[in-house]
Amino acid sequence: MSSDQSPSGGQGADARLVNLDLLRGIAALLVCLSHAPFFLGPAGEGISWLAIPALGVGVDLFFAISGFVVALSLRDLHQSSGVFGSAANAFYIRRLGRIVPLCWTMLIVVGVVAIALPRTMLPWADLASAFTFTANGHFGRCFAGATSCGSGNLLHHTWSLALELQFYLVAPALFLIPVPVLRGLTLAVLFIGLFFLRPWQASLAWAFRIEALLLGFWIGREWIARTNWRWPRNVPALTWTELIGLITVMALLPRVMTGPLSGLGIVSVAAIAGWIVVRSALSPTLLTIEITLRIGSSLGAWSYAIYLIHPPIMIAIGWSGLASLIGFGGALALSMAIVIAVAWWLTRAIGDPAYSAAKAFTERHVQKERLA
Repeated sequence: MSSDQSPSGGQGADARLVNLDLLRGIAALLVCLSHAPFFLGPAGEGISWLAIPALGVGVDLFFAISGFVVALSLRDLHQSSGVFGSAANAFYIRRLGRIVPLCWTMLIVVGVVAIALPRTMLPWADLASAFTFTANGHFGRCFAGATSCGSGNLLHHTWSLALELQFYLVAPALFLIPVPVLRGLTLAVLFIGLFFLRPWQASLAWAFRIEALLLGFWIGREWIARTNWRWPRNVPALTWTELIGLITVMALLPRVMTGPLSGLGIVSVAAIAGWIVVRSALSPTLLTIEITLRIGSSLGAWSYAIYLIHPPIMIAIGWSGLASLIGFGGALALSMAIVIAVAWWLTRAIGDPAYSAAKAFTERHVQKERLA
């Protein structure tokens, strides 16, 4: 999700954008917490309480936000260029600039370190799938029981980056679909998903769950097409209590909706994530304290880097045995401090300059087309 897109014009737009930034930061922290009990050790400590909710649903919240903002980004690019083909090209270039440099930097570092480790710790097939953004297919098979994966924990989180990038490839085509048709398509995908058996983190179908991305994109298209909606005026602002409650329900659904209910669970999580995005975009008052505004905005800006680097850092701290000396809580606090610090540096040193370069390139290209 790019940081230069505003979800709506007019008064309150900046506050609403900060709300979405905050959601991205929350989503990143949820995923980090979901992995901490398994990465940090000692074995079993922390798992009994921190692993009860499926905090990995932060990924679905990421997806809903991303789909929503992709629709708005395509709208803005189309308006600025006047030609949809140019807008689509600019969209691809900016998305690659946002995702690829940071991801490949992380993978290169992991690959260099892996050279000194036993080959079984990180088969090159794992690294290759992450580099080529096909990790959802690769690790999806591994979730389902394939034996071709090594340390799945180290890079398995790249499955979501692969799915998101694959969604970007079709997003411009989806943008050209009339809103009523897209509405029907989205509802059809959600309905079909209800009947798929998709064990959480245990099947190939799980790694290709597109519900939240498509739902967020549809919401974004509806948002663009119906700027004079009346019903949002009567919707109360999203409060912290409601936000925490919705996230809690999201995190508990995977624990109770298993087996034949797993499809319903995934669709329900996507629906709640989409609702959170809608309510946050409608609410310019979610954040009212200046320090909270700054923290939320910062975490949102660094959320992609946080998501990328937290498994290697947490696993390294787990291997070091520090948790046995300072306890699980101390190891968690230390790892999160390191993750946030490194994410801040990577975003400033690589992520932001790469995206700025991609954005400047596309702006120059559009300007040349207008002058031609």
